[in-house]
Amino acid sequence: MKQHPEETAEKALEESLRKDGIVLSDEEFLEVLDGVKPMIYCIMSYYREKAVKVILEAGITLEVFGDSWKKSPFGDSPYLRIHEAVDMRESLEVMEKSLISFNVMAWHKDGFTERIANSMLQRSVVLTDESTYLKGAGRDNLQMIAENAYRKAKENYTWEQSAKKLLAFIDEIDARERKCSEK
Repeated sequence: MKQHPEETAEKALEESLRKDGIVLSDEEFLEVLDGVKPMIYCIMSYYREKAVKVILEAGITLEVFGDSWKKSPFGDSPYLRIHEAVDMRESLEVMEKSLISFNVMAWHKDGFTERIANSMLQRSVVLTDESTYLKGAGRDNLQMIAENAYRKAKENYTWEQSAKKLLAFIDEIDARERKCSEK
């Protein structure tokens, strides 16, 4: 999983068993998969730590919840803001106030999580790892975000728009000066 993070935990386990020549029934496979959950969690934590490190080293403030962050390697970072743990209802309020919701999935490489849906329902842009589901379903969301950003930039931030704003500002100043001189 660490060498091929794009693969599902199931696929990684299948490959490992195949290399060792082990053949299991579906039921046995599920039992073994259940037994390696702690390893899956460790790999997820490894990648979460790498992502958080990049964010904090870039000087981006990251708001996190729960005391476990105090024990993390980043607990003393000036860019890590640690808040008390919140319940589900409070988490929705936090997501609603957030422009971006950072999510590292627990190796759901084929799926989608409630946290992603909740973030989207609170109008927060989700920054998360890839899954085959999100590649298909999320493409429309990414296209919509890109289109909205383009439209906003085109309407407000081109050189032409800046010149128009500058000319309107100059016209406003001229109008004020004319008014003052007429008095």
